[in-house]
Amino acid sequence: MNARLLKLISLYIKSTFAISFPAKAEWKKPKVLFKWIGIAVLTLLVIADFSFIFIMMNLSLYDGLKPVGMQSMMLLNAATTSAVLVFVFAFLMALSMFSMAGIESSFLVLPFSARQLFAAKIALVYVSEVILGAFMLLVAMVIYGIKESPPFMFYVNGLITAFALPLLPTAIAYAILVPLMNTSKKFRNKNFILYVGGFMGMGFALLFNLYLQRSMANVSNPAQLALMTGPDSFISKFGQAWIPSWLAWISMRRSDSLTGFLAVLGNLAIGAVAVAAVIALFGKAYVRSIQDFSETTIRKRRLSRKEHDSLFRASPLMLSLIRREFRLMNREPMYLLNGPFVILLMPAILAIVFIAQKDALREVTGVLAPMLQGPAGYLVPAGFGAFLGSSTSIACTSVSRDAKTIPFIRSLPITPGSYFLAKFAHAETFSVLGALFGCLSGLYLLKNGLADTMLAFALALLFTTAVNIYGLWLDTANPRLRWDNPIAALKQNPNSIIVILLVMGLVGGLGYLSSILKLARIGYFLVYGGILLALDIAGAFFFGRYAARRMEYLE
Repeated sequence: MNARLLKLISLYIKSTFAISFPAKAEWKKPKVLFKWIGIAVLTLLVIADFSFIFIMMNLSLYDGLKPVGMQSMMLLNAATTSAVLVFVFAFLMALSMFSMAGIESSFLVLPFSARQLFAAKIALVYVSEVILGAFMLLVAMVIYGIKESPPFMFYVNGLITAFALPLLPTAIAYAILVPLMNTSKKFRNKNFILYVGGFMGMGFALLFNLYLQRSMANVSNPAQLALMTGPDSFISKFGQAWIPSWLAWISMRRSDSLTGFLAVLGNLAIGAVAVAAVIALFGKAYVRSIQDFSETTIRKRRLSRKEHDSLFRASPLMLSLIRREFRLMNREPMYLLNGPFVILLMPAILAIVFIAQKDALREVTGVLAPMLQGPAGYLVPAGFGAFLGSSTSIACTSVSRDAKTIPFIRSLPITPGSYFLAKFAHAETFSVLGALFGCLSGLYLLKNGLADTMLAFALALLFTTAVNIYGLWLDTANPRLRWDNPIAALKQNPNSIIVILLVMGLVGGLGYLSSILKLARIGYFLVYGGILLALDIAGAFFFGRYAARRMEYLE
């Protein structure tokens, strides 16, 4: 590996994982300080959450396998789970990396060979995935080490194996993707890749969530968890068939002998040979896929009468503006997958939780049955609907997403009222769907009547309407107008974070308030509904006046 390749790998890694810390003088500003404290706290919470899940799973698995002397199978389970997750994430990351082929093609004029460019990209994906793979394997190793007190070489073999396991999955991911990219022009389209990668990623996330939910449901029953991941389970049989996982298991189980270290060397050799072979075989094909990425073919032909009428047909102004909002949202994969698609994704996650922990949820529902006969019968599903209908982040990012076109919009004969009303109508459409799905989920899970569902839907709709009005107001007052990546206007927009945290706080706060108030069953609906309706009317009235003035200053 020469110095030129190492510098290229370093450049890829730094450009992908670079974190821009504030200058020393910036740390004195309270806003900057609290922002980074928040980032650090959230990072620690995420790490702690995942650590807790895998620690509890492995502890329970050890307790279930120990009585039959098969506790080392937990290491095979960890190695297999790590290999599967690494392959899926490597495949998705490698796929998403092709969407930046336009930027990467600028490297083709530099003195790098095709194989060097390809090797640097594989190294970037490997570095990303080795963190995940090592984390999962090391959790199991630490628990096994504490319980069994293995020799020192157990840790040496396990650590080297943790870095060797991601090599083969990463090589296989590129061995699949590079030929695909050269097979069809569809795979060389940025939007197509983002849609495919997004749906595949969400599909895998749902399956992985199902696996975690079932595992966590059995944490209190080690014997049941052992059946899921024990020697006769699918995951263990797959692990013994997948040579790297089997070698990883042997390297740690036989760490007190030469066999264990030879297994480590075998794992390294398989991974290194696989990566070298993929680089040698597909290096030129990889560069060719970058060169041809996003190419278009222009055909000159006369439009038919039907195409002409469809393209240039006049439509009412309001309908055209609303249609524009839908098309702009649907055209950009980042917006569609992180916005409207949420109202489908969250019920799917809820369904998985119900499937995986059906018995536990039935017990909870039985305990709550007397309470659900009261106002909770419509307040709980109203909370589901309010949260789901407010989670799309459409209204609170609508002006930010228009940052590149605001000068053109202002040059057209469009009134501020029409412009903002179209944005509200777009957000409200998905809020209605989200509130409906949330309330119907409550109807199915809680077995409430139709009257309660209708009350819940009315409250949820009033709540989401208020969120849309004031979220749109927030983004009009403080839009994010300078961004290079579309995701920066949506999920990296402070306004969307403020709104979703506010929604969570309001739903939780209203739930607590309902538990301490002593009103008649319909009283909660009248009080909450009246307050929300007043907020909706006031917000619509005053925002209309504010928007007309604010539009003049948007640039």
